[in-house]
Order: sequence, then C-alpha cells, then structure tokens
Amino acid sequence: MLAATLALLLQGDAESALRKLEERARPVRTVSADFVQHRRTPLMKEPLKSSGTLHYRRDPERLVFLFTSPRASVVHLDRSWYRVYRPEARQLEEFELGDSESARWLFMAFHPRVDDVAKAFRLKTDGADIAFEPRGGAVIKRLSMRVEGDVVRRIEYVDADDEEVTFELSSLAIDPKVAPETFDLKVPDGVRVLRHRKKE
Repeated sequence: MLAATLALLLQGDAESALRKLEERARPVRTVSADFVQHRRTPLMKEPLKSSGTLHYRRDPERLVFLFTSPRASVVHLDRSWYRVYRPEARQLEEFELGDSESARWLFMAFHPRVDDVAKAFRLKTDGADIAFEPRGGAVIKRLSMRVEGDVVRRIEYVDADDEEVTFELSSLAIDPKVAPETFDLKVPDGVRVLRHRKKE
C-alpha cells in the first residue's frame, strides 16, 4: 500500500490517494510524532520556529502538542477549545473555537474523511503534495499536505488572517501506547487562567 498511494499521487489522482489514507486510518486509535512548526504572520519578517512531540487520540478526538523549543508549553486542541499552558508564566489560556475550520482540517490529517473534504475543496496533486483549493465560503485560504507512503509528513495552511502555519512530522508511530493522562490537561494550583469566549 505504501507504493500504491505514492503512485496515485504521481498520477495526479488526489482523491484516490486520500481514500487510501482514509482506509489505512480507519482502525487507528492513536498517533504520536515529533514535529517542527513554522508560523508566520503578515507582520513578521521571519517565521517563528518551534518543535516538540504531538499525540493524537481519535475517541474522543484530541490533539496534544508538547512544545520543548523555544520554551516549554503544552497545547490541547479539541473541536471546541484550544488550550495553552505555559509553565514558566504559570498561565493557562483557553480559546473557545466554535466551528473552527483550522481545527477541523488539522484533525483531518490523522482521520481523513474524503467525502467531507471533497465538499469543501477541489483536490490537486503536485508530486507528493496534495493541494486543497477551497470552494466558496471556506475560511481557509490555502491548505496542502505532503504524503509519503501512506502517512502525512507535512501540513500547511493559511487562514483568513493570512497567518501561515506549517507542521513537519517525523518519527511517526501508529497506535503507540500513550498514557491516558497525556490527553487530560492538568495544571498546578495557583495558575492564572485566561478564558476567551468566541464572539457571536
């Protein structure tokens, strides 16, 4: 199957390649990987680079980012909330997401649903990259994934505020043994909590 997905991409058959990923991902419950993230906004001359380890759990769906560089922090992402705990600052910041497109398509890299994708994007291939061209009404301006074999190695998107984010994944493990408490964000007493509700 590794060669089959790459062959489909080289033939320009993005939907078939995604369906291969969807099929392979169907039984997967957890994923772990090392990551390097580059984040750029229109006001930045140089992108911000950070790195660490991520863990994905399918049910209930959650992504956990354990940042080690440039400083330690923990990010928990589900379909409703984006939470950032910064130990050095003794601060937890929580952002209510509502129906977040960025979160939805980031989860898609680990649990593809091709029919949902096809409704929101036109698919094109460029070598090992799949480009997702938004149809009318999409908030995401650009989305692409690099697929090597049957796994996603890079995710890149540009949101409505022109913020560009790239994740490069390595040392990817399928269904590793991840301690259940990894997906429960617990912070010490006395931590300052800032909560940002989504504006209606």
